[in-house]
Amino acid sequence: MMLEDRSQSATQSTEVDAQTASPNAATAQKASTQLKESSSADFLKPRHPSHALIARLPEACQNGTSTRYWYYGWPLNIDFVDAALLRFHPNYNLHNPVVLKVAEISVLLENAVGYPLQLVYVRPDENSPKPLRTTDPGVSFFMVVGTCGKRFYIRRPKQEQVSHLVRLWFGEEPRWMEDADETKEWHKYELE
Repeated sequence: MMLEDRSQSATQSTEVDAQTASPNAATAQKASTQLKESSSADFLKPRHPSHALIARLPEACQNGTSTRYWYYGWPLNIDFVDAALLRFHPNYNLHNPVVLKVAEISVLLENAVGYPLQLVYVRPDENSPKPLRTTDPGVSFFMVVGTCGKRFYIRRPKQEQVSHLVRLWFGEEPRWMEDADETKEWHKYELE
């Protein structure tokens, strides 16, 4: 096989891998393209050139009408949690309690990407999955940036970390969502 044929074959293999890596790979690619075409006014000012572009805060957060913190990241659903665990551990016992599964996938994704994902609960909207458990105060959500304190607001993932999470795991760009509870209840997360 000629060198050109090998490189073409490797390129095709990579494209196939990217398409099959996540059931939402095509959606992720489309979202990524739209993100690149957006104006810089649509994003928070990066704190470092390597930082990911973070969408501007929603209007309700900017104008002070919200009495809740806002988080930037991804909502979780049980299908995602189970599929992700099986990708890491093909023989994983899916009958484990949901709280254990979410904790395990959080650690596995943090280790794979090199950036901490904080579990919080958000108010559902029309595009949200159902809460993982009926006792949860809202939809489970992996936050990468939040308005819940300076530490969570100024800490930013790198663009390649977000791209990896979008392309290989979540299949969609992160988004802002509002906490399930009022700001006075934020201590329940014990993240400080």
